[in-house]
Amino acid sequence: METGQKRASSFRRAWSYARPYRWTIAAGFVCMAIVAVAGLVPPLVIGRVIDDLGAGRFGRTGTYVLMLLGLFAAEGLFSGIRNRLMHVAGEWFVLRIRSDAYRSVQRLSLSYFEQNTTGDIMSRLSGDVDAIEDMLVHGTDDILVNAIRFVGITGMLIYLDWRIALAVALPAPFIALGLFTFAKRIRKTYRLVRDQLGDLNAKLQDNITGIRVIKGFAAEGREFELFEGKSRDYANRRIHLIRLWTVFYPVMEFLGGLGFIAVIWVGSRLIQSGEFSAGDLVATFAYVMQFYGPIHTFSRINETIQRALAAADRVFELMDAQPDVVDREGAHELDRVRGKVEFRNVGFRYASGGEVLRDVSFVAESGECVALVGRSGAGKTSVINLIPRFYDPIEGQVLVDDIDVRDLVSASLRRNVAMVLQDTFLFNGTVRENIAYARPGASDAEIESAARIANAHEFIEGLENGYDTEIGERGVKLSGGQKQRLSIARAVLADPRILILDEATSSVDTESELLIHEALEKLIRGRTTFIIAHRLSTVQKADKIIVLEEGRIVEEGNHQSLLAKGGAYARMCEMQFALAEVERDYAAVST
Repeated sequence: METGQKRASSFRRAWSYARPYRWTIAAGFVCMAIVAVAGLVPPLVIGRVIDDLGAGRFGRTGTYVLMLLGLFAAEGLFSGIRNRLMHVAGEWFVLRIRSDAYRSVQRLSLSYFEQNTTGDIMSRLSGDVDAIEDMLVHGTDDILVNAIRFVGITGMLIYLDWRIALAVALPAPFIALGLFTFAKRIRKTYRLVRDQLGDLNAKLQDNITGIRVIKGFAAEGREFELFEGKSRDYANRRIHLIRLWTVFYPVMEFLGGLGFIAVIWVGSRLIQSGEFSAGDLVATFAYVMQFYGPIHTFSRINETIQRALAAADRVFELMDAQPDVVDREGAHELDRVRGKVEFRNVGFRYASGGEVLRDVSFVAESGECVALVGRSGAGKTSVINLIPRFYDPIEGQVLVDDIDVRDLVSASLRRNVAMVLQDTFLFNGTVRENIAYARPGASDAEIESAARIANAHEFIEGLENGYDTEIGERGVKLSGGQKQRLSIARAVLADPRILILDEATSSVDTESELLIHEALEKLIRGRTTFIIAHRLSTVQKADKIIVLEEGRIVEEGNHQSLLAKGGAYARMCEMQFALAEVERDYAAVST
């Protein structure tokens, strides 16, 4: 019952997206109704032609020909109009529902994307939305037109002879019962098929994105086997569907054949008794052929609708997913930002794990540079993710300019925060577009100025088309250092009051690192800056260094004071100094 209510709700909700085009759809329905009615007349006309010819009456043949010509022309004309109206309405319908679904995706918190695969989300936004369109364009109006045909043909058969109509109708209840039973059984299977398609797309997306890693480890064979396994699971599920259909359809065809046999039996008896003409029998055969057509079409439509409802469930599940981070009622814009950031007794855990921050408290005054150091997993990245409110703490407060970030409009907070990360993300577009992403209305002069500050202008000018060079997906045509400098230029153009640098120089060569350090020194001037770096030489100039261990702050101070304490930070420095000595010795031996 619950599943049925959910499907009914999904159906009504999907149709709500078509409401703005209801008059267009209604016009399409009218056109299809005309096509359906026009298709009812030709068998009767052909029967009359046969009777007239058999009786030697040739005078009305021309009239019948013109009548048939008009009927076929009407069918073609209104069918064409219907196709245009319904397909255009379908495209606008898809635009609306896909746009709303994407808007819903954008408002979701990062935790949702950690728990759901990119490929499955893409599958819901593309294939599942298209399946819903099939229901609108090819499903509902087909139900109407075939209902008209079914009623019309039944009326024509009764008009010809009620006994013929009864003979034809005998298998109909069994066919209807078969449809109902089959629909009930197949619903769950369609949902499993849609889910497996999402898993398959997720694997495909992972493999395409990670193709360099796959090739680097010569793992093509292993990945092919995994992908083929998921493809085989999907194919097996589809084959199960095919088996269901290949059992169902022959049974329906057999039942329809029984009706045809009944017509031959009854019709022959009526002709023998003189109650039926040869023309009437031909017309009856034509109507019988059409009578079961709508029933079989209902089977196909049912498949389309069941597939669409399974897809609609998945799309609306996505749209109904609630973000973990939402603006409070009455939240206000963050204006005239000074840049002070404070953590007060903050505790935090991710949805899928244990507590990662415990009782974290510190203050970064406006314009200060604060470094976060510690082992991997100590909680450094979790700290910086709370500043732009990608997540909310489970206890305590994060404040910007003495205001709890939960009392601020998230978008206004994030407009004042820029991040330069280790894993630089660039969009598939031009250099200019990627820098201007921070401020789309920026002038060419402002973009170039940002690139100069980021030490990127020189290499950009050396590219084939300068600032208009296409850099490929994720900036694949650029080196690691070049991508990082474009990321810095983007942050420069954003002109944030709060800056976050997460391992911004860890994945580049020495020359690029020097250029990036120069760029970062220009960028952090006058801004509240948070730096995460494993190389402690990077953080020595920080105003404040915070040492984290297992989610707690164990030390806080500047470089000199922490060295003097001889605690965790001093030990980390000693270990890195020893490692640097080993690297120098190794370099000397190698040369």
